Amino acid sequence: RIVLGGLDEPAVVQIVADVVEAVPEPDLVALAADAGGNPFMLTELLGALFDEGAVEVVDGHARLVSERVPQRVQEIVRGRLNRLSARARHLLQVAAVLGRSFSVDDLAAMLGEPADRLRPGLEEAEAAGALVTGTDTLMFRHHLIWRTVTETIAVPVRQTLHREAGELLLKR
Repeated sequence: RIVLGGLDEPAVVQIVADVVEAVPEPDLVALAADAGGNPFMLTELLGALFDEGAVEVVDGHARLVSERVPQRVQEIVRGRLNRLSARARHLLQVAAVLGRSFSVDDLAAMLGEPADRLRPGLEEAEAAGALVTGTDTLMFRHHLIWRTVTETIAVPVRQTLHREAGELLLKR
């Protein structure tokens, strides 16, 4: 059995340069890094950026015209997330407000539930590849998942959740 890790930064930069046929500017490299080294997400991201006219090549250099996550990439991520239970999706949305990485204790406090009741939904999200385990936190596998989950939350709800998260952190 061979376990493949994500692409390293030089490989990501090389793929971006090959796809755009130009030297990628730092903004484009930074967005490409949001794919977390996942070759599928990286190539989909680059293709979608071109399809949506979000990359401009001038004098052999490629730069972003828009930093928005392309619609096609959002649809891929949402498609994966829609396979999760409603409970797991809800946990991910509240967790996303806490940041790309978060503690289970903070998530439990936000939801007003004991941490052990969150375990099944979090394990489901981890098994689906949306979350990975850090040293003492959970984190979204890559930035594109986190950004897409965040964008699935209606703005007024997201603002309220951000306020609640801020109050939680201030109390601590």
